[in-house]
Amino acid sequence: MLITRHDANGALDATFGSGGKVLIDFFSSADGATALALQPDGKIVAAGIARNANTNSLAIVRVPP
Repeated sequence: MLITRHDANGALDATFGSGGKVLIDFFSSADGATALALQPDGKIVAAGIARNANTNSLAIVRVPP
């Protein structure tokens, strides 16, 4: 699951993660976010699916600013 944060001009926010990007890997497979929320403290909450060869699981992560 790749999460990016952008500034008001649409450019990647270099202060977030690594060059504006955070990669979250649950099962080394096809993970994906289906919903995002921005908390008042600037943290991003992502929910979606973490997949491996045998199962699909609910995935929820909170990424610091």
